[in-house]
Amino acid sequence: MAKTACAFAALALLLATKPATADETPAYKSTPRVHAHAGLAHAVGTPQGGDFGFGGAGAVAGELPIFSCFSAEVAAGGVFLAPNDPAPGLPPRSTATIAFFTGGVRFHPRPRMGPAGPWFGGGAGLALNGSAPRFGANGMLGWDFALREGSIAIGPMAAYTHVVEPGTARQAEADAHVVWGGVHVSFGGRRRDPIAGPPPLGPDADGDGVADADDACIKTPGVRTQDVNTNGCPADDVDGDGIPNAEDQCPQSKGEKNVDPKLHGCPPPIVKEDDDRDGDTVPSSVDACPDEPGQPNADPELNGCPIPQEPPADVEIE
Repeated sequence: MAKTACAFAALALLLATKPATADETPAYKSTPRVHAHAGLAHAVGTPQGGDFGFGGAGAVAGELPIFSCFSAEVAAGGVFLAPNDPAPGLPPRSTATIAFFTGGVRFHPRPRMGPAGPWFGGGAGLALNGSAPRFGANGMLGWDFALREGSIAIGPMAAYTHVVEPGTARQAEADAHVVWGGVHVSFGGRRRDPIAGPPPLGPDADGDGVADADDACIKTPGVRTQDVNTNGCPADDVDGDGIPNAEDQCPQSKGEKNVDPKLHGCPPPIVKEDDDRDGDTVPSSVDACPDEPGQPNADPELNGCPIPQEPPADVEIE
């Protein structure tokens, strides 16, 4: 039903507007508003168009949204017209006054614009022509511009007021037809929907905006990339190991920090299980005697070497 109402409103205004759909969520939330209309007025038709000159008109209305583009509305207002000079021999006319109290609807064909953009509507109800009660109706349209985040909207408007004069054979001539236009101002809601922000980040140890779970260089601030191997790493770190290329001795291979400048940024040496030719549990790469079983020793020159045997002491025979 809401889509049908929006589509009808757009068609009636001859605007290239399609109704809001599930994929076109309104950018503003519809909330109640108060409207004020004021402007110049003039009667049209015969004989009122000649009997009366320019005057003024105004109305105050309250809007209660039903759908994003459709609202119920109640309004109260009035019109006054200054009399023209009567023809010779006729008594002078007095100022014409019309007060009206109506209920009706208001359409916003482009609800994504919130309080700004086109609108139109109308209503019907009681009209007092002087002190005599009559049936009356109003139609209005305009285009507003939003101010202060939509809490105020202002723009040009035009309206037509019709008051029925019952009990006359020349109904078209007896009815009052008044056109008026001027400025429309509205106050109230139509708050903009909050824009969903990015999901909260998880822990971010280096504070670079890349969560630790996605950061290839957790402890080094970097930049976001599409490569899981470099995401969160410095821009000048090709292998993504957190060590800048200028300091990395192996810039194409992800490595680790090392106090030895020649090994800084390089992968640790791979020790094979069978890399112990002499079987003394000391890897051949650090075994000073790789082909002779020995024992671990803190001295690199003796590590993995046999413990030297002291020669036996000479035995003296008496």
